[in-house]
Amino acid sequence: SAYAHFTSLLEHIKAQPEGTQLGYGSYSHCLTLGWLARCLRREGKVDEAEAQLREALAIIDTLISQQPDDRGFLHQRAALLGELGDVLRDRGEYKQARKAYEEGLKIAEQQGYRRQQSIALEQLARLAFEQPDYVQARSYYRKALDSIRELDEPARESTVWHELGMIAYTLALGY
Repeated sequence: SAYAHFTSLLEHIKAQPEGTQLGYGSYSHCLTLGWLARCLRREGKVDEAEAQLREALAIIDTLISQQPDDRGFLHQRAALLGELGDVLRDRGEYKQARKAYEEGLKIAEQQGYRRQQSIALEQLARLAFEQPDYVQARSYYRKALDSIRELDEPARESTVWHELGMIAYTLALGY
């Protein structure tokens, strides 16, 4: 399973000396924690997923402090914040989820990461829909749709159109 693979890889990384390319505290360590967190979330282990994501964020923050202009590190931080937001949303911690999503969106906007911007907007839209703030959800989805069209991702575009249709349907029913 993916979980077993990433757990084994994490054990290997932790056994390496700190400061090496594939060792403890490395970018590879950060990526592996992120993938492991995704596996844990899919299994419903959101507390464990959150712990892995927070450790990954601590590593990426250290790497960014050492190389503040590394765009790959900044992109990874934005993605990890989105993953953290998903875990927090799963637990119903909407305020904290919003904070994580917005922080990730801010990084994506500052760095010009159009795809990550659209992902963060979709995440904010799902969060607003669950609260339920349908007007805000529609606004986020429309902004995401603009970015997705520029990226020419028809599958994601159709998903957003579906979500906009669900919002229209819900509003039409008077919710």
